[in-house]
Amino acid sequence: MKRRRGSQHKIKVVVMTESTPLEGKKEKKDKPRRVSYLKMIAINDLKALTKYQVVKKNIRKEAIIDSDDSTSYANLVTIVKKHRLKVFPSKETGKMLFWINIVINNTKLILLDMHYGIKPEYLKNYLNQFYYKLNRYFEVILFNRLPTISISYQNQFR
Repeated sequence: MKRRRGSQHKIKVVVMTESTPLEGKKEKKDKPRRVSYLKMIAINDLKALTKYQVVKKNIRKEAIIDSDDSTSYANLVTIVKKHRLKVFPSKETGKMLFWINIVINNTKLILLDMHYGIKPEYLKNYLNQFYYKLNRYFEVILFNRLPTISISYQNQFR
């Protein structure tokens, strides 16, 4: 039995975040990037073709991708503007892919604490719920959408 990445008993999940680097003065505890949106997709395998299809379906062509130096990411440069492959020393991983690590750790904590023993067919629903809440949390202009929604809403019980 294989352990860790590529294990037969673990469900594989692709985690994607849209983030922008922060400019200006940074304190020691400041986060290096600001996250906007997040998406998590459960996949069957970690093959290059599977990851290629997920990226092609979910990421715009103008995007710049930062990822680790896995061979399964090598062909992503053909579908996005720029793809930066990097080898991260173990101490640098938390700094370079900061939000990916935060999201993965928080998701694991929630799923293992609250929803222990999730069946693979239901994992997609739990991931959708988690990243929907997280995306709503990071949405800055949430209140500005309320008047538009309330004006355009038509009730069905007339």
